[in-house]
Amino acid sequence: MGRLIAKRIGIGVLVLWGAVTLMFLLVRVAPGDPATVLVGATATHEQLAAVRQSMGLNDPLFVQYWHYLGDAARLDFGDSTTLSQPAMTAVLHETAATLQLILAATVLALVVGLPLGAYAGQRPGRFRDRLISAATLGLQAIPNFWVGIMFILLFAGTWGLLPSSGAGGIDHLVLPAVSLAMPFTAIVARLTRSAVAASTAEAYVRTARSKGIPERRVLFGHILGNSLLPVVTVVGLQIGALIGGDVVVENVYSWPGIGSLLVTAVNNRDYNVVQAAALLIAGIVVVLNLCVDLLYLRLDPRIRTGGRA
Repeated sequence: MGRLIAKRIGIGVLVLWGAVTLMFLLVRVAPGDPATVLVGATATHEQLAAVRQSMGLNDPLFVQYWHYLGDAARLDFGDSTTLSQPAMTAVLHETAATLQLILAATVLALVVGLPLGAYAGQRPGRFRDRLISAATLGLQAIPNFWVGIMFILLFAGTWGLLPSSGAGGIDHLVLPAVSLAMPFTAIVARLTRSAVAASTAEAYVRTARSKGIPERRVLFGHILGNSLLPVVTVVGLQIGALIGGDVVVENVYSWPGIGSLLVTAVNNRDYNVVQAAALLIAGIVVVLNLCVDLLYLRLDPRIRTGGRA
């Protein structure tokens, strides 16, 4: 088990290196000049040259990359060119709001998706199975930004039930969390339905039913417990997609998180904030995937024993 955890950590380090390297290259091939953003379009050529020199933008690309890796290892990305504070400090300031939104969406997806999938898969082919399968397929196909716009128009504009933007109490969290959770809920429900439907044909389920065990106990005590492994796997794989959707949802609802900060930094060519945000997002994905791997080890003893029964 220790070797498996060490392997996962090693893979996580490689993922972080790949993420920061890719972001380093992307922000430098994108159009725009951070020096111009910093001093303004009316600055003289000498002023621009001095700023570029102080930012290290005149150095060869490999030299910039080498210095960048050293700074990234120390979590030092310099100061933001637009926020007048260290880039990592600005990103960390928005982290709590982003994690709150992601956690709320994940809990909502599991709380709704697992029972829906189990209810549909308990009787494959029945009307409820077809209805839930069609509904979840539709939810999975609807883009986050469209859902967000419709929710704002209905719940905030037409009915005035919930706020349309910003962060605050639980009422501010409802619409962004539901918008972010909808496609994730559909994926969890569809996968749970497939796993439960496959488990209902197993011999241990038929034996439990032949003993007269109530159907609810059969579902939650026998079927659902053995159907969690593929669900846990997909939850781990969907974490990255969830964070990607979070960037869209945060901007639709003006939610003050990393996603909103990242889009603003890209528009302002604020290299330091973009790179700090990329590293932090990659770190969140790596840590959450490691937690999922540990949960998977807990649920499936065969992995801990190397596949031995």
